[in-house]
Amino acid sequence: MGIQISAKPDSGFNDPIGTRKQCRRRIEHFLGILCVVGDAWENLAG
Repeated sequence: MGIQISAKPDSGFNDPIGTRKQCRRRIEHFLGILCVVGDAWENLAG
């Protein structure tokens, strides 16, 4: 995920819920990219 100008800083250990939410968003973003790549691979292969 890219850097966003004027974005609030990431949560730290003093905000475990915020840290978990950010981690979940990163995982969902990465899985979305994997789905797009997988679909593109299927279209090329078959």
